[in-house]
Amino acid sequence: MRMFLPQVEVGVVRACNQQCCSCNHMSPLAKPPFVMPLSVLRQDLLRFGQVAEIGKLSLLGGEPCLHPDIDEMIAMCRSTNVAKVVSIVTNGQLLGRMSERFWRTIRKIEMDVYPGKLSGAQIVYVQNKARENHIDLKIVPIGKFYKCLRSGKDETLENVQWRFDHCPTGHLCVCLDYGYVYRCPQASIIPPLFLHDQSSTVDGLSLDGITVEKLKAYLESKTVLKSCAWCSVAEVFLDWHETTRENWLKESTL
Repeated sequence: MRMFLPQVEVGVVRACNQQCCSCNHMSPLAKPPFVMPLSVLRQDLLRFGQVAEIGKLSLLGGEPCLHPDIDEMIAMCRSTNVAKVVSIVTNGQLLGRMSERFWRTIRKIEMDVYPGKLSGAQIVYVQNKARENHIDLKIVPIGKFYKCLRSGKDETLENVQWRFDHCPTGHLCVCLDYGYVYRCPQASIIPPLFLHDQSSTVDGLSLDGITVEKLKAYLESKTVLKSCAWCSVAEVFLDWHETTRENWLKESTL
């Protein structure tokens, strides 16, 4: 019997059209490849679907609407029947440019509204398109971010273990990324950026030869990830704002 997971995330675009300080997907530091090919995600979903049922598959980034083939990607995700619902998580700024196929294909939109980024007219447009196409639209006002990074230095195993045990998202945000499943998106993002002597997949579980037993053991393990030494757990909050790429690391680290 396959394992049921309420939500699985896929970062289909690493880059973003915003420079949010303390973005926990670290888009301002993104490196190539910026866009996930359809073939990669399709293969990942088909393999993962052999061992798991997904309640909601969330496509995000970065900003997923920057993906040049986002319409086709949504349609492909739905065609695999791996997830009951395919959702997109967006800042909404590019929804006015989306094709009619996009609106006909997507079934759920989670739109984060940042201070001063969307006009009333833009929000009404999205609401009308969602109503016309029977889309479940969730609008989330954003006012605060938490500092998402630690320095990764001089961390005791006890402190890292505590953060792992008390992480508000690391046990809920299962992520697929280039042939691996991760307990959280940060586990796929942090290693290539900060663990320079480690494989980018050091904290993931390969989809090659995956079984229900391997997936269950990985997701339920109490062993800390190498990424956890660099990750914060919503200890310090700050008002949302954008910053420069050069200042992002300093402003986003405890």
